[in-house]
Amino acid sequence: MSQRMQRVGPLEGLPDLVRSHGVALEAVIENAGIDAAVLADVDAMIPFATACHLLDRAAKLTGVGHIGLELGLRYDHMILGMVGALMANAPTMGDSFRDFVRIQYRNSRGAVVFLVRQDDHVHLGYGIYDRY
Repeated sequence: MSQRMQRVGPLEGLPDLVRSHGVALEAVIENAGIDAAVLADVDAMIPFATACHLLDRAAKLTGVGHIGLELGLRYDHMILGMVGALMANAPTMGDSFRDFVRIQYRNSRGAVVFLVRQDDHVHLGYGIYDRY
């Protein structure tokens, strides 16, 4: 089985975020098997397990269990690169979310995004299927 990969884009702000919590990026990437410079290349791909490792280390070292949420709040859909551009050009919000679900694999091969309609509601979900 090939290694599942994750686009760096959503992690691009991690260096500044951990520094804002008084933690050196070097401590976060220690033993992760990547160079810090890769986090500046939003279109670079790293192993999904490495991305999870970085977020886990960042949460532990900063003491902020919701560090991933803080990171996500820094961005909008455009951090998703080509996927975000497609979403931005969709004719409706529903089409935008359906586009996201359909091609999110361009950003991550270790998880799946899904939509579930229930009566008048639509639920957006994210399920990790890679082991990390």
